[in-house]
Amino acid sequence: MKKWAILLLCMLFAAGPFANDLFAQALPPMQPEQDACNAIELCGLTFMTPYSYSGYGQKMEYSQGGPNLGCFNETNSVWLRFRVATAGNIVFKIIPQDSTDDYDYSVFDITQHYCNAVLNTSPVRCNGNTIFPIGTIPAGIVGLNMTSTLVNVPAGTIGNPFCQFITATPGQQFLILVDNFSASAAGFTIDFTGTTATFVQGPKPVLAEIIPACNKSESINIRTSKLVKCSSIASDGSDFFLTPNGTISSATGLNCSTPNGYTDQIELQFASPLALGNCVVNAKTGTDGNTLLDLCNNALLAPDTLHFTVDSLIDPAITRLDTPACARARVILNHSIRNSTVAYDGSDFKINGPGPVSVIKAIPIAANLSPYADAIDLFFNKSIEVPGNYTLSVVTGSDGDKVLDICGLSVVNTISWDVSDQGYVVASAVPAALCKEGYVDLSATVAEGCYGPVWLDSYMLGNDTIFNTQAYANATNIYKVQVYDSNSCYRRDTAMVVVFNDCVDTPIVKSPPFFIPSAFTPNGDGKNDFFHVSNLSARRISEFRVFNRWGQEVFRTSGKDKGWDGTCNGVAQPVDVYYYIITVASFDGHSDTFKGDVTLVR
Repeated sequence: MKKWAILLLCMLFAAGPFANDLFAQALPPMQPEQDACNAIELCGLTFMTPYSYSGYGQKMEYSQGGPNLGCFNETNSVWLRFRVATAGNIVFKIIPQDSTDDYDYSVFDITQHYCNAVLNTSPVRCNGNTIFPIGTIPAGIVGLNMTSTLVNVPAGTIGNPFCQFITATPGQQFLILVDNFSASAAGFTIDFTGTTATFVQGPKPVLAEIIPACNKSESINIRTSKLVKCSSIASDGSDFFLTPNGTISSATGLNCSTPNGYTDQIELQFASPLALGNCVVNAKTGTDGNTLLDLCNNALLAPDTLHFTVDSLIDPAITRLDTPACARARVILNHSIRNSTVAYDGSDFKINGPGPVSVIKAIPIAANLSPYADAIDLFFNKSIEVPGNYTLSVVTGSDGDKVLDICGLSVVNTISWDVSDQGYVVASAVPAALCKEGYVDLSATVAEGCYGPVWLDSYMLGNDTIFNTQAYANATNIYKVQVYDSNSCYRRDTAMVVVFNDCVDTPIVKSPPFFIPSAFTPNGDGKNDFFHVSNLSARRISEFRVFNRWGQEVFRTSGKDKGWDGTCNGVAQPVDVYYYIITVASFDGHSDTFKGDVTLVR
């Protein structure tokens, strides 16, 4: 709309209430049907809403500057939807209850999309025509007709209230965004008279859930699977009865204070408090001669039941973790909590254990977009690498609250689980040392039940997703391999290749005629404190060099000394795998070079 239109609207509002507001009702913001995925289902040729909607729901899904390049900005909106049963043309009129209301609309074909795709989908019809000056649009009516050739009318346009009709085929699904730029307290009627296509009736309504409440002994709130007519709810509660005992004294639909309203929530009041225990609410035909009716007059089929328990107040608690895992876990609660009290950043939850890990996201698992949930999905900042026992506790989150139930009670207990070290991978490289750049063979051996592998940081690697591959090592490098188990727990191992570039690549004797140990323990106990060569006989060591995993030399000698004591420049070296080159010369001048690795253990 143009800015001058806003000024005129303000003047009109200041003049006094609209004449047609007698049966209108202004709803609180954030109604479910104000978002595309909760659109009101249409099935007949006429739909009337007595409600005035404020705002655009949980999120703005349509705007002039958005990805869908709208012809107006979503302001005070409601979404409608229908599915085509038989082919034909679609025309409609949006008729305001107050003729000075300024209605806009957009139509989306979502046949090949999900409902939330409207964020990135352009409408097939869009009309942002303004009603100003008042009187240019008879009765403020806008819509689709058989004479217009326009498919897009930008905001602020004068004198083009209609767009071209739509030719529809069976199975097509459409969403209609209806937006009241005027923000009055009046509703509208959408009339499809002249449409030759027919719409799918949709499923009959059913009792969906009992909304969690603090005290179910005096009343309960029922949610239906779809909107039902307020006029079909018998006020004496006779559409329902209780078993095994108890009497319903009244039934009231949410937002049902105006004629022709609709709702998906009904409060049932009991004549006297119910005793503790299990109860069932049953649907039946009421004194008004019908069960609950949806907007297409489809009747709820009796019998239909919902079970609930009347119990004393208990703190919400974590009962178990569903499939405890390393990267995420689902928390199962003993009863429902309020979704709004779960901090999205996961700060309500803290993990303690042998390995560092934290919760970075928490999503309540709610059925049918309910504001309550009895399970929460937790996502960790990384997969747990260190096996052992871990504890999950609930703390005050970044939102200033703990996780609360409908009664305001908080989850305070902790729960523990074990992360197993079952599932392993062993990486190896042959050869492990090179005197100059060249090819090495890498291999990964994994336990049963593990998936992968993936070779990480795979520089100059042939294939990084197979067990046995080849790499070209032009410098000292550590090759990392990773596998996952069924719970997203991963294991890693490394294989190091040392490229010296300053040694002579002499033939390597696979089985030396003397002893080179594979490990030593320089702990000062007088046993195996040195890494050295034994049983040299008449041979002598002409070169003895040891390197750490980064290729740094930590020891060098060329004589028959005690060998390496596990230090470098007087500093004890860490427990790790080290690599050696040992050249042994005979008195006849022949020499052999041996390469391998040794493990330092303390």
